[in-house]
Amino acid sequence: MDVALQSETVDILEGYGDDEFPWAGDLVSDWQAFVSLYGNEVASLALSQATIDWPPPTVALDMSTKCNLRCPMCLSNGDAEARETYTRRQYDWRMIADFIIRNGGVRTLAIGSLGESFLKHDTLDLMETLKDHVEDFAFSTNATAIETDLIKEVAKYKVSSIRLSCDAGDEESYPIWRKGADFETFAANAREFGRLFGDRVAIHSVLFRENMESLKKVPALAKDLGLGMVEIHTLRLKGAARRNGLHCTSFEETCEFFNAVFEMADDLGIVISPVVFFPDGEMAREAFERTNGRIGNRNFVHEVSQPRCGEPWRMINISHNGEISPCCGGFEGEKVSGNPFEYPGKALLNLQSVVLLRAMILAGYAPSVCQFYCRKCYR
Repeated sequence: MDVALQSETVDILEGYGDDEFPWAGDLVSDWQAFVSLYGNEVASLALSQATIDWPPPTVALDMSTKCNLRCPMCLSNGDAEARETYTRRQYDWRMIADFIIRNGGVRTLAIGSLGESFLKHDTLDLMETLKDHVEDFAFSTNATAIETDLIKEVAKYKVSSIRLSCDAGDEESYPIWRKGADFETFAANAREFGRLFGDRVAIHSVLFRENMESLKKVPALAKDLGLGMVEIHTLRLKGAARRNGLHCTSFEETCEFFNAVFEMADDLGIVISPVVFFPDGEMAREAFERTNGRIGNRNFVHEVSQPRCGEPWRMINISHNGEISPCCGGFEGEKVSGNPFEYPGKALLNLQSVVLLRAMILAGYAPSVCQFYCRKCYR
């Protein structure tokens, strides 16, 4: 690499990710291509502006991947080896609280995506300890491992966002895709969340070919539960989803699905917020433009020519396995040696891979991970 990294970055790359998907380690070879194309002067200038201070607007945490459910599309639900990988490291909430306080607090603390946030009461302990060090909390939950009284306890804190995971649009299909869950419990708790938190609550669903017909009914389910918003992400075929024989929807199926969902949502007054990943990582501009034309731009995808991605400046994900990612796109991040909560917050924000990513984005260059997962940000 011709251009030296800035002194405040931390080089602690460790191992390699899944060969099928771009990951943080690929950013080093991306950087070499970038320097060759743009030159040392531009690369040096971009690097000089790519280090940021703590805190970012959002810190996202996976305290663990323990869950009361075994859903067939979930990354933490695979074979025995995969489950061992995902449950090997569980962080004590006191360690996380100490990390946040030691680094001067955070703005939004987002809790849980792979594990169930309320499987134990640790989440409430964490919120209570950090209530004066966090501006607001956000969390995801399957809403089946929490009791009504506990929901009322959560309402005592500043909560900006709650996502209730549900991958079916009707009671009959619900237990097929939410393995181990009881629909009556989910529905009762969803209504209570809606009553206490209003428009801060949304259903979060994953779309794949096998649940497509059921999920077309999700606007009606949201209406029945007293909720006004549904987030729908298309499946990325990884881990358990592949092993369990699930399939991504095709381009045509995706368009047909969202046309039907938007039509029902419009009639019921439900907001639909989609995030679309085409099969096998296809995020080409042509596909985006065609999709936009098919469903009238209803926030289905962003314009291709929008301002470049700001995620690496806005957030940091600290995962259960020590993986650090500066993005909501889901690519495998850089793994730190040892316990990530023993590092200074600013060091985690400025790992080598993250600084390289910011520098290339600043210069308008699309790294491989961005081209694969999120081509929307580049002309």
